[in-house]
Amino acid sequence: MTDARDTTVGLNDQASSRRALLDNVRFGVGRGLRLAVGFAAISTVSGLLGLGLGRPTANPFVSLHITYIVGLECHLIAGLVAGAIGGVMRPLSRWLGGALLIGAVAGAITAIVFSVGEYGRNFWNPDARGIDLVFACIGAGMAAYIRHVGRSRRGPGHASS
Repeated sequence: MTDARDTTVGLNDQASSRRALLDNVRFGVGRGLRLAVGFAAISTVSGLLGLGLGRPTANPFVSLHITYIVGLECHLIAGLVAGAIGGVMRPLSRWLGGALLIGAVAGAITAIVFSVGEYGRNFWNPDARGIDLVFACIGAGMAAYIRHVGRSRRGPGHASS
């Protein structure tokens, strides 16, 4: 026979796990949006430099065949979606392999969002699928670096694992 307190503890555990999940998603979306704003700024500066130097091919929006507004939208959508999924996966970031996986997923999501921005409904272009792997590798490297820096700021003994 179960005690009423056992049921209450189970409900409290569910509420706290939901709260932890929401906190993780908020954290992920916040980090994703910060990265999206940073990359949008880098794209804007490089686009302006490319145009200012008279080299339109150096403009990332010209090379992707998208407008500036669509490029900013892609950064924002990729930051939101990849951040939310990264937030759900955040408990895996305790381990280096988990951080690499989170970064690879976020990078692949970013590549897919930009493919949709570039090609529309026909975004699954077999000629451009190698870019997903490139973005996944970049995302994995960035996540591992962010994890390393975050752990090294906490002091000795936290940087390894």
